[in-house]
Amino acid sequence: PTGPHSAAQKVAATMSDITINRLRKTFGRVVALDDVSLAIAAGELFFLLGPSGCGKTTLLRCIAGFGLPDSGSIAFAGQDITATPPHRRNTGMVFQNYALWPHMTVAQNVAFGLEVRKIPRHARKKRVTDALEIVQMASLAARKPNELSGGQQQRVALARALVIEPACLLLDEPLSNLDAKLRLEMRPEIRRICK
Repeated sequence: PTGPHSAAQKVAATMSDITINRLRKTFGRVVALDDVSLAIAAGELFFLLGPSGCGKTTLLRCIAGFGLPDSGSIAFAGQDITATPPHRRNTGMVFQNYALWPHMTVAQNVAFGLEVRKIPRHARKKRVTDALEIVQMASLAARKPNELSGGQQQRVALARALVIEPACLLLDEPLSNLDAKLRLEMRPEIRRICK
């Protein structure tokens, strides 16, 4: 469901299960996460639904390592990763605004995470091509993000998350910036890509 007062966010645990135990996160006096516990099985598509401001993005950011909880724990495949930095968690995240670099081409945007991980150039090129083919964007690899539609930008952001071969794929409101027609098209497309 989508609408002005509800949002869907997705956690796709592709290779390892996720266990969240009594997670708490505050911002000053605001309690964003209050004793959240849940388990997501490996390979499961898991959706978080709730009104704006209820903590969905905060939970995703904690899972990805972009925010540290005040208390509680997060485990991947039984291993506590609560204090593990983001680049060591092997998660891919697609942000609500896609966060594409405007000065880079589609291919450069997708390759960025591989460069950070020091993947050799020849392997990097193949993985970028493969990821762009999965999201049906290989023919637009030389374009800049401002030359793409909203749906195309979303596909690039998804390819960038997939190219690192994450154990966990996190999508923060993946359909919220799309018009109704694109939303209908992208729902089955995201499911196809995850499978």
